[in-house]
Amino acid sequence: MSREFKVGLTWRALFAIITAALLFIPINLYLNLVTGGTIAIAALYVIAILFSELSRIAGSPLTMNEIFVI
Repeated sequence: MSREFKVGLTWRALFAIITAALLFIPINLYLNLVTGGTIAIAALYVIAILFSELSRIAGSPLTMNEIFVI
């Protein structure tokens, strides 16, 4: 039995990663400086759920491989 692996690093996953980096890293840095806490763990789940649902609404849902990469 051989398994065929699908690529998870697509242009949609790269777009989600770049957008998340541009939005969540400055917010995380600001919260770290002001309050001493971070939202890094919660941001991972928010990013994955947000992009998964947005792509589903747009009509082409993300594959499990793409969500895992995000």
